[in-house]
Amino acid sequence: HSWLDAAAEGCQPHRRSVVMFVNGHAHIFNLQSVLSRETISIMLERLRGRGVHECIVEAVERLLTGLLRQPEYLSEDELLVRFVRAIARSRHFGRLAAGVGVPIEVRLVAGAADHLEFRALKAVLDRLSSWIDAHDGPGKSPFDVFETLRVALQPTIPQVADRLLAHLGPDDALVALMMDIVPASEGELERRNFLGQIRGTMEAVLAHPGRVLPFIPVNPLRPDHYQTMQRAIEEQGFVGVKLYPSLGYQMTAPEMGPVLGYCRDQDVPVLVHCTSQGFRKNAQTGEYADPRHWQGLFVGPDEPLRVCFAHFGGWGGFSGQNPDQRPWAQTVLAYMDRYPHVYADISNHVEMMVQGGAVEEAYLAALEELLAGPHGDRV
Repeated sequence: HSWLDAAAEGCQPHRRSVVMFVNGHAHIFNLQSVLSRETISIMLERLRGRGVHECIVEAVERLLTGLLRQPEYLSEDELLVRFVRAIARSRHFGRLAAGVGVPIEVRLVAGAADHLEFRALKAVLDRLSSWIDAHDGPGKSPFDVFETLRVALQPTIPQVADRLLAHLGPDDALVALMMDIVPASEGELERRNFLGQIRGTMEAVLAHPGRVLPFIPVNPLRPDHYQTMQRAIEEQGFVGVKLYPSLGYQMTAPEMGPVLGYCRDQDVPVLVHCTSQGFRKNAQTGEYADPRHWQGLFVGPDEPLRVCFAHFGGWGGFSGQNPDQRPWAQTVLAYMDRYPHVYADISNHVEMMVQGGAVEEAYLAALEELLAGPHGDRV
């Protein structure tokens, strides 16, 4: 960045180059700030969609429902103990434990989980996770789920931001995307949690000046969504808007017109979820994230609205390895051809690395070609 180079030249004996890397798609909200029955339902649907064993899904449901009824902070050791015991109590655990090759200590824990201490339960978690990794592939084991819960259940949003920024350099930054999961009938607790998420995000911004760039979520199912967005941008230090249609609303909804009009007039960047997976209420609402729903929302070739289509429709789209995702990627590329302020990101493109071999090589070759093409500077 030229302005950083100039600043460095003015304060150093010799000119030095400063490079700032930005994680353009991150989440720093903690689970407590979005926790509701609706959120739990969405999380369980996502776990099942990824092929996670039902006893692990049931354990997550039991754990989170308990925290919804009685919020409390759990240390990592306490979380691990409760999680493994919840797995062992699951109605489906016996079926999993009876599988061929399941380690004997995993089978024995079914009737003894309530009496085992931390070290023994951690050993069970490790052994069961290794067995599932070997049979089902990475990303589906109880350890993977525990690692997600371990970060998500941090007591404050700034603490989550601290953990993510620890993986970056001291001059690097991240774009913090909030999420607004509006329950069908929002009560006082859910409303308080959402306002707490805004406040916690602001605290993370203040704790890391210039390194946390917050995007306010807009969900038209929330009655005061427009006022919330306007106040966040104009008074609370937010720099962009995050849209997540698969949470249950369509881009063609009448309420979206004023939102996009505001972002267009005020030069506010928009990032929209663009894959049928992720957080969704069901398979139907997952299709609401299809970029074709943006046809007619751009006003013309000189459209000033800056929009990033997150996930590029899915990792297999532009690489041609997933026919279902390819139309989404092609739609985004067509928008890029026509509108100079359309972008896409490749966040959460990980499946090709899990599969490895020719699949990963084909993806990387397609990505290299894309970055070398006319749209490379907008990916």
